[in-house]
Amino acid sequence: CFLVWALYLFFRGLRARSGRAAALFALLGGVVYGLGFHSYLAFRATPLLLVLLVPLFHREARFWRIALLFGAAASLAAWPLASHFLEHPAQFSRRMSQASSLGDSEPLRALAHNFSWTLSQLFREGSAIPRHNLPGNPQVFWPISVLLGLGLILQGCAAIRARLRGTAEGGDAMAPPRVAMLLLAWLLIGLIPAILARPGATRYLLSATPIFIFAGVGAAVLDRRVAALESRPLRRALPLVAAALLLLLAGRTYHFYFHEWASDARTRHGFQAHVTELARFLEALPPHRRKVVVRAERGAYLPARAVRFLTRSYSRETERSTNLRFVDANKLSVEGDSVVVHRDGGRWGVRGV
Repeated sequence: CFLVWALYLFFRGLRARSGRAAALFALLGGVVYGLGFHSYLAFRATPLLLVLLVPLFHREARFWRIALLFGAAASLAAWPLASHFLEHPAQFSRRMSQASSLGDSEPLRALAHNFSWTLSQLFREGSAIPRHNLPGNPQVFWPISVLLGLGLILQGCAAIRARLRGTAEGGDAMAPPRVAMLLLAWLLIGLIPAILARPGATRYLLSATPIFIFAGVGAAVLDRRVAALESRPLRRALPLVAAALLLLLAGRTYHFYFHEWASDARTRHGFQAHVTELARFLEALPPHRRKVVVRAERGAYLPARAVRFLTRSYSRETERSTNLRFVDANKLSVEGDSVVVHRDGGRWGVRGV
């Protein structure tokens, strides 16, 4: 979201009619781009894409002025995070070192494996993490992946033809060569986080926009080629066929999301539904009784802050009003007239003291 709007505002600045409007778009774009660094870690790969703007668009009028204003605004928006990392440098690379595959005994083999795995997850079998995907399904729905492949092939051929002819136009439903190069670079750079780390669905997010743009190119070219056929019945049937396909896509997505994925037990576990169940269970207990939540299972994950938030016991004052505290099993020491809350066989239970 941040990258899309930042690039949109950058190019609006290049196309603006007045210098004031160009400066305003550049500043807004820079702020939006700088805020992107406060979002997901994979956003750190995006400067590689911005560097590519220089050889592709540096001959545009106002380019360097727009780039300077954009960079200055982006630096200001990203400064709070940058200053934090300057004070705590170890935190800058901590998560990257945790997820990176470069620490493997054979990093080149790991990178090659991750690259093939990354492409495979797009078209064949996607992430197995229920929070991100219904395990076993590709990251991109197969009709979209077919259009993606078609769009990449057609756009690549069109860019090569335009280059050979010395023209800047893209042709039938195609982007101009330099825009096609930017989109292709965006796609490849967007896959870097998944390639450097172990591929996961969230690490594909940067590449989502060019994936759907190339799929749209494939669909647009297919639509124009069919519309150009001499057969009148086929041309008349094209809108109906397109509408039917769109309805099928929407219906399949609806069923996939609200029925298959939402009702899957793995999704429930992946989103830690037991935390919400515990919060509701605690709120149903008598408010005047002291409640002690015990983490008795070895290695069990109990995000106490989330439970405190859901039960409105996130401060010392509200903790007293809700009579709620959390302890580990080996530190359990409760007073009389308390209720000990524990997990037994997948269910929450109580034991009076």
